[in-house]
Amino acid sequence: MWYPPKNYSLAEAKDFIEKDFLKVIKRTKYLYVERKPRKNIGYGFFEPILLCMSWCDFLGALYCGSGKEVRRGGLGSTKRSKIFIEDVLGEINTKYKTSAEELIKIYRHGTVHAYAPFKCFHIEVFSPEKHLEKSDKRLIVSIDAFLTDLIAGTRKFKESLHLNSTTLTKGSLVAFNKGRIELE
Repeated sequence: MWYPPKNYSLAEAKDFIEKDFLKVIKRTKYLYVERKPRKNIGYGFFEPILLCMSWCDFLGALYCGSGKEVRRGGLGSTKRSKIFIEDVLGEINTKYKTSAEELIKIYRHGTVHAYAPFKCFHIEVFSPEKHLEKSDKRLIVSIDAFLTDLIAGTRKFKESLHLNSTTLTKGSLVAFNKGRIELE
C-alpha cells in the first residue's frame, strides 16, 4: 500500500500529505461542492461525509501513531478519529472540540457502517455558517465547510509534523510512521 515500504523521512511524509493525500480531499470538494451535478443525480450527501469521516480516522492514525484497533492493542478508529478532530480540526474551528463525539456518533458510525447517519441528522451542502450548529437538537454538517476545514486541517497537520526521533508524541514523525505501518 505504501511506497516506498520503509519509514518516511520528514520531507517524504510532508510530500505524501501535500502531493498525494490532499488531492483526494480537493477532488472530493470539486466533485461534490464546486461542480454542479446533473439534475437526475443531484448533490451527494452521504458520500462526502463518509469520505471525510474515514479520512479523520486515517489522519488520526498518522497523528496519534496508532493504526491498530482496540482488540489488537491500539486506540481504535473511534478514539483516534476523535483526537484528530478535537486537536487538529479544533484548531481550524473550535466547534469541533465540543462536537467531535456527536459528529463521530451520528455521522461516522452510521454513515461508514450503514451508509446513513445514525438517528436524526441534518446535512447541508452550502451552509458554512450553520456548520456544527444545532437545529432541533440535531448537529448540522455543511459538506462545503467540512471539506474546507479538512483541507485546512490536513495542511496544519503537515506543517506541524515534527521530527521527534525518540518518543511517540502526537504529530511527530515517529507517530506518523508507526501509524502508517500499523494501518498496513
